[in-house]
Amino acid sequence: MLDDEVVEPGSKGVMLALTGAACVALAAWGVLAQGCTVNSCVGSYIVLEKAPGELIENGRAWETSRVHEPWVPFPPQRSYELYIPFPREVAVTEAIAYVSVAEDANNDQWVEASGNLAEFSKVGWDDGKTDGRVPALKVIVHNDTCANYYVRLVIRTEEVSTSVTVDAGASDASVDGDASSPSDAGDAAD
Repeated sequence: MLDDEVVEPGSKGVMLALTGAACVALAAWGVLAQGCTVNSCVGSYIVLEKAPGELIENGRAWETSRVHEPWVPFPPQRSYELYIPFPREVAVTEAIAYVSVAEDANNDQWVEASGNLAEFSKVGWDDGKTDGRVPALKVIVHNDTCANYYVRLVIRTEEVSTSVTVDAGASDASVDGDASSPSDAGDAAD
């Protein structure tokens, strides 16, 4: 086109320019938006009968690895079903997942996971009766994103009490289990 030519809004030149610009924009989007393509979000489910890691805090907590050690690969759509061998039945008080883009997160390149980065779907004691497993703490965690990460899990627990607590103010409570004992007779008359 010459400088003195006027391009009409409906002309072929304008349509060709707009079509070319749209093609370039779509191509750029295709290259930049590879995070959730069909092949990058193929998931996997891994069962670890004896989860990697160690008990810490005098046996009240467990971690997959220390901060300065290599973390567990956590690729897109990966689920881990972990069985953590505690020496006794425990109740979970806190389950934390930390994620990093580097396997060695020693350079403070990690964050506490939230949202889809690490979804806990089961955290609790598994007595093993339904599938013949050794009793253990069962944890299922899932990376519900289409991005590669590394994960470090920390699970804090408290021991499950097997003793029976007796309410001292209850009228039918007795220390020896005999409601007809003299010490309980006065309570019954009240």
